[in-house]
Amino acid sequence: MAYEDWLRDKVVYGTPEVVVDRLQQLRDELDLTQMLYEINLGRQIPYALQLKNLRLINQRVIPRFK
Repeated sequence: MAYEDWLRDKVVYGTPEVVVDRLQQLRDELDLTQMLYEINLGRQIPYALQLKNLRLINQRVIPRFK
């Protein structure tokens, strides 16, 4: 699988709004009941940015699925 295909088909990323839209689409298409997220794949993201991303997920993404 090419990297571009992997990003398109296997990874959800972007603004909170983009992430919510894509996760809703995947939930509807695949009948998802659970989600798992990785905020530092490959240990390449600085800790401060990991915390920022985690806060965004917790404040603006997860509440849309409760």
